[in-house]
Amino acid sequence: MSSSWWRETDVLSILLYLIVLTLAFDGAASSNQLQLPECEITDVVDTPITFFVSKEAMEDYSPFVRSSIIDSWIQTSNQILKNSCVPMRRTFHQVVVADELNLVEFDEITLVHDLLEYHHFEQIEASASRPNHYYGVLFSTKRSTNTLPEQCGMTYVDVYPQFFIADLACSSDILEHELGHLAGAEHDIDTLSDQIDVRIDELKEITALHQQHAFRPYAFGYRCGGKGTVMAYADEWLPVYSSPDITYKGIACGGAKFANNAKRLREYALQLQERMVLDLNASMADVKANPSATTQ
Repeated sequence: MSSSWWRETDVLSILLYLIVLTLAFDGAASSNQLQLPECEITDVVDTPITFFVSKEAMEDYSPFVRSSIIDSWIQTSNQILKNSCVPMRRTFHQVVVADELNLVEFDEITLVHDLLEYHHFEQIEASASRPNHYYGVLFSTKRSTNTLPEQCGMTYVDVYPQFFIADLACSSDILEHELGHLAGAEHDIDTLSDQIDVRIDELKEITALHQQHAFRPYAFGYRCGGKGTVMAYADEWLPVYSSPDITYKGIACGGAKFANNAKRLREYALQLQERMVLDLNASMADVKANPSATTQ
């Protein structure tokens, strides 16, 4: 492969990164008409994220551009959480090269996870053992001509409650959108109605039994003032979760009974804190019960 090809690829990657930054600040540019609630965020839960980079993503994006996109995603996520009064913070943990994964596998999330677990078992086990840790695969459809917008990201919370897939070419809200799904946040009602074959009031019934405790009838995204909250499908988005306490152009960006994902995320943050305390207490109990195990 010639050096001129690499120079052309780097230029295209940098141009794409600039586009990503423009999309990232689209939400911020809307903030002059966005009214946010006053809140004091305390007891913030850190949520470290491990990013596995697929073969195409390695080839299509230079290390600088990949790193810059990840940084912009994390910054956007944290702005959305702050704006929505959610006591969580996204943090970068590590990047792991996963060039065993190819684009053709990304139509099936279970296959992706199986391959990832086979080749990177220790990293997966380390993340999955901590309730506040996430891990995801970054792929690239940069050379694809038939990728649909809804294929930007994917989760399967019933089976993999800490795992996501995301396309590096997508807008900077994609990370928080997928992590929102893992916290129990749903799309806007109109979009979800088009995506499933059951009525919204039947949604809980088709949710896996071990996940039904996380279902909330108000955990839906919303569109307000011509834009969508982070979980809604819309041409333009606002850097917030749906909430009746947030307005855009004087229009409420949610409802207490049907669109309050900000509340769902705050509940989820509290649940994470409780699980982390339980895990810590269990670890301390193990140390006290087996003191010799910690001395080698």
